[in-house]
Amino acid sequence: MRNLKLLALGAAAIITFTGCSSSDLGKFTQYKPMQNELKNAPDWVIKPVGKYQAKASAKMIDDNFELARTEAIMTAKVRLAEKIQSAIDQEVKNKIKKKLKGKNGKVKQNLNLKSNYYVSSALIDVDEKDLWVSQNGNVWVLLQANPEIVKMAIQKAIADYSDGLVSTDE
Repeated sequence: MRNLKLLALGAAAIITFTGCSSSDLGKFTQYKPMQNELKNAPDWVIKPVGKYQAKASAKMIDDNFELARTEAIMTAKVRLAEKIQSAIDQEVKNKIKKKLKGKNGKVKQNLNLKSNYYVSSALIDVDEKDLWVSQNGNVWVLLQANPEIVKMAIQKAIADYSDGLVSTDE
């Protein structure tokens, strides 16, 4: 648990210092080094990635490729976990809204879901789809979760949460 907290804290720091990704290389025109670095980048580095994909980068220090790759993978996994958490939360909330539609009911518990179990199970099968190293020594990784496993985790969360969170006055 402590390692997970450290990982999340480290990822937050990385995200804070590296900033958000852009969907358009032209947005980097005010920052010439970034524009030059991304000039030959693959599309996935520049453009938004898919629903169950995440990307991240890390700078090589002292030409340590493995350390930068590991850091980029960890950051991408945190981003992927956040995407999956958001998908699970949204699906559960939608299911509950449908269950309450036309009924006089209410949510029994706070919908601030703590579904680390579901996110963890969705991250079991994550592939490193691509890797790219920029001229400036930034290692970029693209990760993808198995969509079928993510869907199964979402369905499991819906089944587990929807019954216990709603009471109806029928």
